[in-house]
Amino acid sequence: MDEKDKEILEIIQFEFPLCRAPWAAAGSRVSLSPGEVVDRVSSLRRDGYIREISGVFDCVSLGYSQTLAACSVPAEHLDRAGRTVAEHPGVGHCYGRNADYNLWFTLAVSPLSRIGLEKTLEKLAGLVAATGFMNLPAARRFKLSAVFDRSGRIVDIGETVKDKNRQQRDVPCDEDRKAVRALQVDLPAVADPFAEVAAAEGIASEDILLERAERFQASGIMRRYAAMVSHLAVGVISNAMVVWDVDRFRLEEAGMTAAKDPAVSHCYARPACPDWPFSLYTMVHGRRPDDVNIAVERIAAAVDLDGDTDRKILWTGKEYAKRRVRLFTSAEGQWEDLNW
Repeated sequence: MDEKDKEILEIIQFEFPLCRAPWAAAGSRVSLSPGEVVDRVSSLRRDGYIREISGVFDCVSLGYSQTLAACSVPAEHLDRAGRTVAEHPGVGHCYGRNADYNLWFTLAVSPLSRIGLEKTLEKLAGLVAATGFMNLPAARRFKLSAVFDRSGRIVDIGETVKDKNRQQRDVPCDEDRKAVRALQVDLPAVADPFAEVAAAEGIASEDILLERAERFQASGIMRRYAAMVSHLAVGVISNAMVVWDVDRFRLEEAGMTAAKDPAVSHCYARPACPDWPFSLYTMVHGRRPDDVNIAVERIAAAVDLDGDTDRKILWTGKEYAKRRVRLFTSAEGQWEDLNW
């Protein structure tokens, strides 16, 4: 990967051109022809640097219910449990972690679901024979910024500001659902990519699709349209979910402070449980495990927390799922038909 590749990655992560000729628009910024950009993007995909290029939607704004969940499963069954949970189409992230609750995943359930989020979670816990599980919906989002510049630093892209206007809406109309599905397709590296994905969803033209994309962005329904870039592309290979036991009267201040740390990509307040007293959740990244440990100590000092009992570092183990949840597809109903 050379400097031109890195420039392209930054452009398509931060400000992907939502226009008829996106490769030409991106190429004009790095002095490359559209064909050269397409060739480089195709190569970066083959090498695993680009996971996909698509819309990042706020599913709650589209009527979805969403949570973070954790299960406790026997260690010898963890792999099977992870694969089972990852089969649900609403699971975007699923990891094994080093804790009594050793299987962690995000779950989104659509407003069209016949059973809803809580019963889906109960069913998943039953399918993996969990000895315990926790439902940990976000009470407050302080930071969501899983975007890295070429040096590996996390860039604040304003997601926290958008969160202030976040609200659950009614189920969108059929035409809007078509546009959501089209904008979630991994954008093909062809001359007229938006025309191709629009046609596949039965949308009359790329202009109609792009108009809806602009409207979705303006309303906050689509947080951004961008490439999902592998952390390996910028040398960030270590990360952990760090949970903190924070007094509820200090939680807002602590969350805002932790969110400012440059190693933190995600920061949420979540409910504590009887055997799990942690209420502040941060995702901490670094080039090496030592970088993560140093960041944890820096955050602890800034938040004024002393001692290991105030925190727990849950290192990311095996990855069972890491993807953008596809919204308003038939997959959820098929899973419910099969498992309910």
